[in-house]
Amino acid sequence: MAQNVPKLALLFLVILSLQPLKTLTSVTFFITKSPPHGEHFE
Repeated sequence: MAQNVPKLALLFLVILSLQPLKTLTSVTFFITKSPPHGEHFE
């Protein structure tokens, strides 16, 4: 699990770098998938 920390940290940094893009993607995702049941990521 300790080896997963760097990956998560890197992913977090990428998300922070693409904050506007992530926000837009999240909004689009919510609009596309209205129901809270969104376990399928496509």
